[in-house]
Amino acid sequence: MYNDWSSTGPKKYRNILMKTLTVTGFLVSDFANQFEECLQTLGQWIAEGKIKYKVDVVEGIENAPDAVNKLFTGENQGKLVIQTSREP
Repeated sequence: MYNDWSSTGPKKYRNILMKTLTVTGFLVSDFANQFEECLQTLGQWIAEGKIKYKVDVVEGIENAPDAVNKLFTGENQGKLVIQTSREP
């Protein structure tokens, strides 16, 4: 899990070394010049149904603490929304 600070790195460093692998990270900001194109393309794919997303709705402000805890335990899938009132 991304917030598990007790986690260690790759367990098989020897394989990385013996297979002469290259491990490279990147920052999203490295691609800032492509953000607009990305948003347009992703928006189109969502509209076409090529990308699907999940929304985890928790009803009631009284359930907010438990809902927020889901973010740290990995219990939710997709975007977590706390609905505080019914839509008019």
